[in-house]
Amino acid sequence: MVEPIPLVKQIDFEVIDFIIGAFLETQDEIQLGHFRIERLPRLIKRLTTEYEDLWRDNILPASDEAQLAISVKVSARDASEAIELGKLDFTKFENFLAYMIDRDHFQVDVGHSKVPGHGVTQAISHESLEIAFGGQGYEDANLEDPFFASPENLWIWKAAADANPNEWTRRIIRTIDWMGRSQRDVDPQRKFVQLVFAIESLLTYREDSVLVSPSVAATLSEGFAFLLGEDHDQRLGIYRDINEIYKKRSGLVHGGNKTISSEDIQ
Repeated sequence: MVEPIPLVKQIDFEVIDFIIGAFLETQDEIQLGHFRIERLPRLIKRLTTEYEDLWRDNILPASDEAQLAISVKVSARDASEAIELGKLDFTKFENFLAYMIDRDHFQVDVGHSKVPGHGVTQAISHESLEIAFGGQGYEDANLEDPFFASPENLWIWKAAADANPNEWTRRIIRTIDWMGRSQRDVDPQRKFVQLVFAIESLLTYREDSVLVSPSVAATLSEGFAFLLGEDHDQRLGIYRDINEIYKKRSGLVHGGNKTISSEDIQ
């Protein structure tokens, strides 16, 4: 008889990292869903009190840019797994904020630890005898802004913290995550594909009892035509638009069409 594999006990961890590109205007701490945001002095005081001898100054790396820390509770087998789970959660936090803020229209970028876009890229040439400095300049986001706790956005934080979401909540959160990734990406091809992944997450389905399912392109085109169109002509136009979008997505993924314009993404 084969002995059963022993269960590994799950341990509760608090995973902590810095936030760059954001600040708290008046409070020392706020809660956004299951994410805890704190000013660094408040964090240090709390860690010293809650963890006593476990905590040391050198646990957190030094950062001149960071004003805030983000933390989340996870259950894992060991600290290494906890860190990986925490990083996944922190990346979702960044994607949710990117979706809410719409970085294409507002020059804000918030992220944990080293965030793409906050470094300075240099170009140097002996031929032109010059050095150029480039990089996107972003404003810091005030996480106390009521906008982040508006009814629509509060639903996102609560849904993301739900351990047992229903099917539609799962779909919507997955869609928002993909849209946030697209907002944070600078490559137009990846932006486009991630946005198509977002609408696929929302509207594609497969029934186990059905032998032949409709194609993804047909499902998306018909779904959007039905949801967004108000009459026959409008629905037909939407059907054609979505079908064309999916053709471009397939071309990119399968090595065909390589050209994506800003109009395609919009």
